[in-house]
Amino acid sequence: MFELVFLSGVRAGAVVHINADMTAGRSPDCDIEVPDPNASRLHFRLLWDGASLTAVDNGSSNGTFVNESRIESYKLSHGDVIRLGETRIRTQRRQRKAGRLRDSTSSSVFGFRDQDNDDAVASALSLSLVDATFGGDGSVENLTARLEAMIWVSETMATATDTDTLFHPIIEALFRVFPQAERGFLLLGDAVDVLEPQAMRTRKSGATEGLTVSASLCRAALERRAVVVYVEDENADFDQGMSLVDLRIRSAMAVPLMVKDEILGVTIIDTQDRSQPFNENDMGLAAAVCRQGAVALKNALLLNEVEREVKTRSNLMRFLPKQVVDQAVAGELDLALGGSTCRGTVFFCDIIGFTALSESLHPQAVVGMINDLFNAICPIIEQEEGAIDKFMGDAIMALWGVPFGAEKSSLQAITTGILIQSALVPFNHERPTWRPKIHMGVGMSWGSMVAGNVGSIDRLEYTVLGNTVNTASRIQQLSCADQVLISADLYERHKPHIHAIKLPEVQVKNKEHPVAVYSVRGVLSTHGELLLHIPVEVGGAHAACLIRGIDETTFVCLHEESVNLGGNTIETAMIELPGVNLGAFEVEALLPRQDGDGGLRRSLIRFADPSLAGILSPELTYSPLQWPEMVRAPATYSLAPKSSVRAKTEIDLDESATP
Repeated sequence: MFELVFLSGVRAGAVVHINADMTAGRSPDCDIEVPDPNASRLHFRLLWDGASLTAVDNGSSNGTFVNESRIESYKLSHGDVIRLGETRIRTQRRQRKAGRLRDSTSSSVFGFRDQDNDDAVASALSLSLVDATFGGDGSVENLTARLEAMIWVSETMATATDTDTLFHPIIEALFRVFPQAERGFLLLGDAVDVLEPQAMRTRKSGATEGLTVSASLCRAALERRAVVVYVEDENADFDQGMSLVDLRIRSAMAVPLMVKDEILGVTIIDTQDRSQPFNENDMGLAAAVCRQGAVALKNALLLNEVEREVKTRSNLMRFLPKQVVDQAVAGELDLALGGSTCRGTVFFCDIIGFTALSESLHPQAVVGMINDLFNAICPIIEQEEGAIDKFMGDAIMALWGVPFGAEKSSLQAITTGILIQSALVPFNHERPTWRPKIHMGVGMSWGSMVAGNVGSIDRLEYTVLGNTVNTASRIQQLSCADQVLISADLYERHKPHIHAIKLPEVQVKNKEHPVAVYSVRGVLSTHGELLLHIPVEVGGAHAACLIRGIDETTFVCLHEESVNLGGNTIETAMIELPGVNLGAFEVEALLPRQDGDGGLRRSLIRFADPSLAGILSPELTYSPLQWPEMVRAPATYSLAPKSSVRAKTEIDLDESATP
């Protein structure tokens, strides 16, 4: 049998047992609900034949990954980690052993397992649980009472998840099993000098303040890592100390709280009754009770640690990028004033014509529009492992490879730009016709920068500074609707994996030399998919967009329901390369709608020219237009009017000059 353990996300720590075919996804109707915004409603299926478990992707938008490799169908093994969106789920076999008591929390995110000879006490304790259970006076009444107490212990420990609710039940369990116990103590720590009392109890009613515990007993149990029994007037092989005499303790038992080799603390019960001393037959039973308590306590401590980390992470993520938070929580990054030099990609995007757009709308409508837009595109940035540095009104600044760079992180930044532009097509289609359409310009650059915390002691902001940041900002301000512009460094870095159109070099503000700029129209993502954003016109009148390459000649076209592709021409509607006929084509199939298509349809088209008139050619394509002919204004997927051109060749990049 298999079970799934949620390692991250809202359901972290949850365990799902697999005993039949099951569905998993964001929808509450799925057998396994995964509340992750990057998961599809029905993301993947689990096929269980009674012996093996297979994960099958259900055509999800963002893909299903096993051990960070994208899969269509995959036979799962013990230890495999499934990822959908940001949620990670571990696959593990359910292990049961005959004749062993199994803790109900052993199948959890903490991964406790039963092992042979894995007792809570050292090997010096030779009595088994069965031997100890039948110890004492051997009467039926005594045996029944002890068995009932053990059942109560199991039920109580199985349901407790908070340390504060566990301390007293552990002592209560010992009091139920050992009716002669008059006082009980639980202390946490792995050595006498660091022990801290957490709970204490006396069988007789009265105050528990001022009670003392024998340090000699604690030391003996912790050092021996075994149950220690003290009986007055009998020779003991440890220093009894004056405390046992002063407290008039006639008999006592100290039990270390251990999980495997880790000491969590110690429990002590004692009595002043000479007639009912603890004996060797009690040691095994006490060890069994405290073992259950120690395992439950360890799980509760770990759960508290996870909750603290989640809270810390949540608080930090309000002010810092996710990747920076991950590194800070892991202790890899010092959140102090100052910075360090690193290499990475700086990414900017903003709404084209936002100033004029905001002036025509009510302020609440503007805020709602921006929130809707950011809710659509921020998951794309996070999906491609980008870190959102800040929101600047209608603009977003994001980082890849900062502060610790990854080889392919800059390619993920380019992929993000393409995915955002393609996502805006269905986003705008879903907006009411009376609302203005939203178009964005994207620009980015790669290189050296200083990354660190800037601000005052009271308020820090993690950000990046330097020439690379300025260049990325300048390039983004050049970008027109539906464009993803990159610097020459980025183009050279990923030339084999991208299809770009070379734009004329341009002199930008505060730069001594002209800047080389490329408009990316296709990228081979890190997952091996050819992602495109090529706006086209069908029959000279209908807007559509090529969004994906399936093979060398077959592409996915996103278009309105009413558009009839057959018998029409398809021409480019790109601002830098307009009106190019893509040649003969055939419509092979009408594809099923996918989540996020916004009511648009997908058609599978096969072109006679696999290079799409040179756009996807290995050779670099050059734009025939000059910068004054490429107008930074909201696009309509039609050619820009020839009268709407800029009158100067040097681009003024001040915000006030942006149309």
